[in-house]
Amino acid sequence: MIDLTGAQYGWYDPITEWSTYKMNCTETSRIPPFGIDGDGPLGSRAQSMLVSTFSEPWSDRTDMQRAIPMFNECLKREFNKAFVQQVVSKFPRGSDVLKLPGPEFEAVEKGLLSKTKEITNNAAEKIDTILGVIQSEARIANRKLRESPGADTGEVLKQSLTKLAAFFNGEWSRDALTGRLTSISLKRFMEDLDYADKYMDGILPEQKLWGDLTLVKGLRHFS
Repeated sequence: MIDLTGAQYGWYDPITEWSTYKMNCTETSRIPPFGIDGDGPLGSRAQSMLVSTFSEPWSDRTDMQRAIPMFNECLKREFNKAFVQQVVSKFPRGSDVLKLPGPEFEAVEKGLLSKTKEITNNAAEKIDTILGVIQSEARIANRKLRESPGADTGEVLKQSLTKLAAFFNGEWSRDALTGRLTSISLKRFMEDLDYADKYMDGILPEQKLWGDLTLVKGLRHFS
């Protein structure tokens, strides 16, 4: 069982065997697959949380408080991308797994849990690595909404998330000494002016991978 947002309800293990999760979960509700929710790939709840957080740009929210729903979406998108690449495309589908003999089922279950935990940890580590950039984008987005009271909130947030896509979909490496993931794209952003300009314009190839971003349209802030 994968539950990336359970911490808000007191459940802090994102990857849990279903039998254990079911015993501790008091209520379940069916949600559409990630990336599919009518005309909004981010999902209506995600859209609502993002837009509502930025709907009052003159509130006393901190950059971190505004960044939280932003890195929440980055985390889900990064997890979803890796899950499709490393799990969905390589492991048997759910209905086929259930048909496997006992020993084979246990082996696949163990592999699925191990790989999913690895994906989750890597996604969270990437968030931690570029948290400062996410906070900066949250600050920039809020400043734009302050300076342009009639701006479309959804469009402003889309621009910020598209820029962040450059890092998440760019190159990463694991440091041999520290064992931590490092963003090669972030290093390029700091050292390569041409790359930085393209990042700001949102025209890097890796940014196009989040080109389906859709946020609530027509929702504007009025002072």
